[in-house]
Amino acid sequence: MTAFRTHFLRLCPALVAALFVALPAPAAPQGIPQDTKAIPETVTPQQISVLTGGVFRVGEERLMISGMRAPRVARAQCFYEKRRGRASQRALKRLLSRGPIEIFRTGASSVSGVPLVRVVAAGQDVRARMIATGYGRPRGTARSNPWCVRP
Repeated sequence: MTAFRTHFLRLCPALVAALFVALPAPAAPQGIPQDTKAIPETVTPQQISVLTGGVFRVGEERLMISGMRAPRVARAQCFYEKRRGRASQRALKRLLSRGPIEIFRTGASSVSGVPLVRVVAAGQDVRARMIATGYGRPRGTARSNPWCVRP
């Protein structure tokens, strides 16, 4: 600790205490809310149609996997993103065809108004599996397109 800092802390303990009290609480980590009290909606694989690597439809309702970005298919910015988007779409279809699917609603929605959900298929978290296999990325603040790089 520098001499100035030590001197300042000795002279202004009330100011230092006020600063620590006035600091906002740290934000909740981004990702999937782990609400254990939420009651899942259980659906069968036959009720689901996959639209992209992160968006699927149950009946007439579109749902988006929370905390994950997937490459686009319809409005892809380049050939590589479209190719990766189709591969991501196939991977999500495979994951969702494995068994009973539990959908946990997070209560949030995307910018376009699509409800964000946490999905568990055959006991596996779909978001974690898609990210681990490289078909998706964790949602962050970066607005770049990482899929338009030649593999």
